[in-house]
Amino acid sequence: MDTYTVELIQNGIAQDITKYVADFSMRDDAEAYSVDVSFSVAVNSKDHFLKNLNIEPKDGILLKNKGKTVWEGFVTTRTKAGQITCRDHGFYLKSDVTVQFNSSTADDALYTVCKQAGVTYNRNSSLWVGISGEYIRQQASSVIDDILDQVSAVTNQKYIHRIIDGKLCVQAYDSNISTVTATRPVNLPFDITWALGEVEVESSMDEMATNIIVQVDENEQTSTLARHYNEQLAAKYGYMTKCITVDADQKGTASAVLSSAVQEYGAPKETARIPKVWGSDAVLPGTLLNFNSKDYGLSGKWWVTSVTHTYAPYHTMSLELLQYYVPKAVTVTTESPTQTTSTKTLLGNFKLTFYAGDTSTASGVKPKVNHTIAVDPKVIPLGTQVYIDGWGTYTAEDTGGAIKGKIIDIFVASNAIARQYGVKYADVYKITATTTTTGSVSSLGQKMVQIALKEEGYRESGNNNTKYGAWYGYNGVAWCAIFVSWCANQAGVSTAVIPKAASVSSLMSFAKSHNKWQPKGNGYRPKAGDILIQKSAGASHTGIVVKSDNSRFYTIEGNSSNRVAQRNYSYSDSKLTGFFTPWG
Repeated sequence: MDTYTVELIQNGIAQDITKYVADFSMRDDAEAYSVDVSFSVAVNSKDHFLKNLNIEPKDGILLKNKGKTVWEGFVTTRTKAGQITCRDHGFYLKSDVTVQFNSSTADDALYTVCKQAGVTYNRNSSLWVGISGEYIRQQASSVIDDILDQVSAVTNQKYIHRIIDGKLCVQAYDSNISTVTATRPVNLPFDITWALGEVEVESSMDEMATNIIVQVDENEQTSTLARHYNEQLAAKYGYMTKCITVDADQKGTASAVLSSAVQEYGAPKETARIPKVWGSDAVLPGTLLNFNSKDYGLSGKWWVTSVTHTYAPYHTMSLELLQYYVPKAVTVTTESPTQTTSTKTLLGNFKLTFYAGDTSTASGVKPKVNHTIAVDPKVIPLGTQVYIDGWGTYTAEDTGGAIKGKIIDIFVASNAIARQYGVKYADVYKITATTTTTGSVSSLGQKMVQIALKEEGYRESGNNNTKYGAWYGYNGVAWCAIFVSWCANQAGVSTAVIPKAASVSSLMSFAKSHNKWQPKGNGYRPKAGDILIQKSAGASHTGIVVKSDNSRFYTIEGNSSNRVAQRNYSYSDSKLTGFFTPWG
């Protein structure tokens, strides 16, 4: 027979307070980060024979069964009437944290978040999914939720988190049926799934969607990345759309996000609640139970999503359940890959001036460094993209009273920089972009090319200092390989496809070890998104292939004459060693 005791820890000293405790209950919910424990103690200041426990917040509480600890935590609230509430160490995950991840594993990301919140994390090497994102002054629990959502999108599994032995543990929902027994007061063990009592079963379409879309907000535009439409369910339940937005650096996970969303929203949700069964300490959120007593209105496999244990006078439970499902393959419709080519038309030689400090522009957007210019709209219409020789690509977003004719005012970071630059002159070209659809190019590779082309003209500041090096955490060094890694990251390419690398040798070694290498001279014609490798004739350089024809191939490269620039080569170029072909 189960024998439960409650211990109070004060100043490191434990005392058994079981006989003073009433209405002890413990709620463990899959969505919560700490277990909620409550109980009452007798309080009567006029009864001199009643012991005053002097319970205060942060006093320790242990629940034991036959001497074995079932739960450990501390008091968070105490009322004068003797009502006590407690939490475990997951309580501290309400703390705000500020963290940034660039393709870190989920395991490393969770460790970092927990460390900032002062909670010990039990590492789990199976959480290998790459995590990227910036979180500024957000609750640690919400950051962990977002990390696990990203993991679920890739692995198509649900995850449970709870404090065990003072550490945050994360594991997938159980896919194996648990045989759980309870002991009634007569000391006879039995399968708890036969001890059902009243059962409430609900089938709801409230959170259902028949049209599920994964999209990205980027450059003030929303684009659809993937879509699943169930025509059969739409005919039965109606047309219901669910839009899921991913960050720009997670575009590569769109199909996985969609597959996970279909499991979550693609059919009516079956849930159940059992108000009272005999209790067992083995029942936790994430446990999979097999109910085989149809007489009580419930059968088959169900996950426990929430359990409340009550210990007065005997151990009983109430359960909330989610019907078990086997993840299935879904039909994913994605946009056709696009290829963008640019045509430059010379507008003439312009006077360049510089300004800073503005918070808005004539077109209503916030000005950005290396992006915004002020123009005479009669010469260059607002919204036009231009290439300024030696400075890069800019967008006409602002105007000014003194900007008339062939004058361009470039937005910079500070007035000091504006004064330093003074007045310059440069040839200016209007950029006309043409987008075509192609089924032969990897969509991720093409996105990487488009991102790289937008960087054309960007110059290093000082000795190899760039925004790409700052992102990598390794500035002031040759940055051609870092530029490739940055573009891949911005396109949402996994580091399992293109590694985060700072050297040409690392890229070439990865390509060869993963059978993604095409050496010079074998007749291979590179595709958009392939990576040029130059490790011959004394060279050590890399870049991203934009396109190719029968005689030449064309690239966009970082650290080419200290800037991002387009180049082209013949297949017999002496410096060419080969191509890293991430897309097969």
